[in-house]
Amino acid sequence: MAFLGQKGIFIYSKADIWDYVQSAILTVGIISCIILIFGVYKQKRCAFLFWVVISAFIFILYMAMFIIDLVAYKYILTGILIQLAIIIILAISIMVVYSNYTYMKNEGL
Repeated sequence: MAFLGQKGIFIYSKADIWDYVQSAILTVGIISCIILIFGVYKQKRCAFLFWVVISAFIFILYMAMFIIDLVAYKYILTGILIQLAIIIILAISIMVVYSNYTYMKNEGL
């Protein structure tokens, strides 16, 4: 996993610890997406739920970093809009996968 450096989204001009946080978030996100793909292929509800839980955790971390960027740092408008787009897309993805999870749960799959 490559580090994004000091000019990446959600970690603009922050201390080096944010590089590690962003890398951990991206790594866990990639692993959970692989498990989600496996769950879709095998129709396993637990993989759907695992992805929703991990993505909700990532969503909370992204929201925290977004708020920090708004409050503590002088961040450019383009960066804020990109962060907002990422957060909205992640929220929609969580809702779609969770609705599929509840459908599978109700169907008894």
